[in-house]
Amino acid sequence: PGGDSGTNVRNGFYLASGQSAFVTGPQLSVSVWVWWNGTAVGTNNACIVYKHYRNDNTFAAPYTTWAIELTDTTTGAWSVISTHGGTARVATTSTAQRCLPVRQWTLLALDDDGRYLRAYINGILTTTTDGGSSSDIDFGSDGPLDVGSLSVPNSGFPHATIGRFADLRVGATSQSGSSYRELYLRGVGRWTGL
Repeated sequence: PGGDSGTNVRNGFYLASGQSAFVTGPQLSVSVWVWWNGTAVGTNNACIVYKHYRNDNTFAAPYTTWAIELTDTTTGAWSVISTHGGTARVATTSTAQRCLPVRQWTLLALDDDGRYLRAYINGILTTTTDGGSSSDIDFGSDGPLDVGSLSVPNSGFPHATIGRFADLRVGATSQSGSSYRELYLRGVGRWTGL
């Protein structure tokens, strides 16, 4: 395909609780192609991919097992999150050249090796957070996985990322930066129409 084809998301979709048994231990890699239409919902977070910590619709800390989300839909700033031992680690990208562009296919990635949480855009490292020590990812009560919007009622964050999503990948191992760059280069023709 190319251009702006992909899965169009207006109200989001999710996978039920308990679907992440295959991801255990300290490492995690998540990547997704995103085509955001630029709809602004303010500075509240808007879901791109969000793995809930809880499976009972409770909206209390810790909220997230892991996520890739827009943190400011007026600027395109985005972040990655992973939780270890009940504490969320956050790596936020906010510089203009690393923000999520409007109406352009972009590969976003979260990579967690147990200690360092990294964010990549189009295969380029944008930011790193040091967790201080290596520990397993904390799945809490293994809540649902949302793509495009949050499914938690009364959360105060009902915001959808209006756009399209393609080729969501979740793995139980950390990847190298060159792996994300290779994934981006393989997808350029398919998802960007170049």
